[in-house]
Amino acid sequence: MNINDYLTVKETADLLGVSAQTIRQYIKNGTLPAIKIGDYRISRKALDELAGCGSAIVAISEAVAERLMPRLVDAMRQALRQSFLQPE
Repeated sequence: MNINDYLTVKETADLLGVSAQTIRQYIKNGTLPAIKIGDYRISRKALDELAGCGSAIVAISEAVAERLMPRLVDAMRQALRQSFLQPE
């Protein structure tokens, strides 16, 4: 296991543009798989699969993306939020 393959609850929340409490709720209700290493950790792979997006979206450093492409980051957040909030 490489710790760089996992995101913290806060990192995941920041990436998706939701609160850490929302991410914890996703974990609690089984929507978002996570492992507990101190606090919960979410694998980038699980996040990619859950969101139905390519790994490039999650792998991009958000800080760099925000400086270079703020509109793209907003669009990615919105798309990811919608994929979590849409009923099946």
